[in-house]
Amino acid sequence: MRVGADFDATPAAVAAGLHDLPGTFMSRVFAEPTKGVPPWTRPDIAALVRAGVRVHKSFKDWDEAATDADMDAIPPDVEFVVYTFHHEPQDDYGDAAQFVQRCQRLATLARGHRNAARIRCVPILNWWPAVMGGDDWHRWWGPAMGDAMGWDVYPNTLTGYMDAGKALAVPVAAAREVKLPLWLPELGSVRATKDTDGKGCAAWMTDVLTGLHEGNCQRVNWWYALGGKDKTGRVKDMRLTDRAPELAVWQKATAGQ
Repeated sequence: MRVGADFDATPAAVAAGLHDLPGTFMSRVFAEPTKGVPPWTRPDIAALVRAGVRVHKSFKDWDEAATDADMDAIPPDVEFVVYTFHHEPQDDYGDAAQFVQRCQRLATLARGHRNAARIRCVPILNWWPAVMGGDDWHRWWGPAMGDAMGWDVYPNTLTGYMDAGKALAVPVAAAREVKLPLWLPELGSVRATKDTDGKGCAAWMTDVLTGLHEGNCQRVNWWYALGGKDKTGRVKDMRLTDRAPELAVWQKATAGQ
């Protein structure tokens, strides 16, 4: 299993993140709707490429020509790049059948591209609606959609940490069912309110990594960035810079890759 981290979209955030986690294998980058595919010239992406970190591109717009052009523009020194169309579709895509068809089409485009050997396609589902909201993930999946099955996983709240086995049960079982490698391109947690020293979160992270190894996970990235707001209105900060026990867990996981 290879371990990485996702950073805020600035060169400074990338530099700070790689300083904390110099062994980062892969990092995910995003484009907001109407912004197309995140370009190779974007400063944060260029910084990742210079550092030898594999780039995972997530985008919301469907534009075959633009995606093909981005595949054409893969820098020669990039080992491989990952493409994800409309991650977490349960949140806002609406048309499950169309989502499946477009992911299948993206995979077809990749297989036929001259850079096919350096391209991976990984659709990504949202853990929360599938596990906590009762939405059937099968609606959002079909054959030949990609090279792996991705899940963004944020199971915890300010009140505590969900048992790792319980948190991973659906992603691990789903990947086995569709016979694809499991990826967690986003994994994150704030500290629970009572976990003042972070040792509880660090123990949970260790349990998750163990569970992912046992579940034959291929890739996992920590969300080393700011997120949305919690129920108190506070912005979720999942960076580990000032969280020494948790940082030590992820540094150990990324070391020597």
